[in-house]
Amino acid sequence: MGMKKQSSLKTAFWHFLFMLLGGLLGTVVVPFLFMNISTAIGVTTYGDYSEIRSNELAPILAATPDLSDVQIPMGIEYVLLDKNYQVIETTLDEGELEHPIAVQTPITLYKDIEGTVINDIYNPDPNLHMQTMYMCVFPIEHETVVGVFYHKKDRNYRSFLHQMNCMSASKKLQYINYLIFANTENYYFSKTIEDIVRDNEKLKLLGQENNGEPHLGMLRPLEQLLEYKQIKPDEIPNFLMPEYKINS
Repeated sequence: MGMKKQSSLKTAFWHFLFMLLGGLLGTVVVPFLFMNISTAIGVTTYGDYSEIRSNELAPILAATPDLSDVQIPMGIEYVLLDKNYQVIETTLDEGELEHPIAVQTPITLYKDIEGTVINDIYNPDPNLHMQTMYMCVFPIEHETVVGVFYHKKDRNYRSFLHQMNCMSASKKLQYINYLIFANTENYYFSKTIEDIVRDNEKLKLLGQENNGEPHLGMLRPLEQLLEYKQIKPDEIPNFLMPEYKINS
């Protein structure tokens, strides 16, 4: 007659450890593996797929003399211009085009959309390199080309790019419109919006801000600084929206 051998504490521990590792494998590794396989065969795509493909496409476009030979992937919004800045092809719809403001200017952003410092503009170190971003808004006969770009070596803007790519098209235009009035005076506007630009109280305050600080960043009594609230993008008129289109 045999005797049943009792499990030792060590055996129970190893049994528990193997079950734990098996559960971890099943809940983490296997789904991750399936995701990689489905992405590789094109069944699913990453959330920043368009950003990845845009970065891959940039050097190809730069080296291609005839852009009509390049197949631009789906999901990437673009506009192709000829040498006279006339639109050849675009994926932008009419609601995104033909607006009463024109801009072409470099800006040095202090912080990104979430408040993380991009350029430490208050650092006195003479060896510190400030990284520049470029904005352009080109109204071109019934259409408007809106662009924001930076040099690929200026990696400080990568978080800003990712944040912009996570926005809807209307939110992107709203933020670009905000950047124009918050960071530069190098813009032209149509007489159709002259009264709004001149009289809108929020635009007046935004024009007096310096990186979010009122009165051009000059020192003021503490109570004024504590009471002031930085102007937000949704508080000013968005001249890149359809309601401000110029009638042609």
